[in-house]
Amino acid sequence: MTSSPHDPHQPTQPDDSSSGEATIWDTIDRARQWLDDTNGTDRAELTMRILKIAEEYGEVSTAWAGVSGQNPQLTELDHAFSQLSDYVRSRSLT
Repeated sequence: MTSSPHDPHQPTQPDDSSSGEATIWDTIDRARQWLDDTNGTDRAELTMRILKIAEEYGEVSTAWAGVSGQNPQLTELDHAFSQLSDYVRSRSLT
C-alpha cells in the first residue's frame, strides 16, 4: 500500500498561489473553520451538516429535473431555471 502525499480527509487544492486571489477551497476552508469554531465538531454537529447537504442536494435535484423537463409539476422552464439558480447561489456554502 502506498502512502498518500496529502491527508485523504482534506480536499486537494489546486495550486493558485500565483494569482494572489482566494480559491474556492480557501473560501470553503474558512466556512468550515467558522462552523467548527461556532458549533463544534461532535458527532451530532457533523450529522446535521451531512443532513443539510443532503437536503440541499435534493432541492437542486428537483430543480434540475424541472429544467430537464422530467418533472411535470415544473412546467415553466423559466421558473425551473430561476429555482435552480436560487438554490445554487444561496446555499452553496450552507
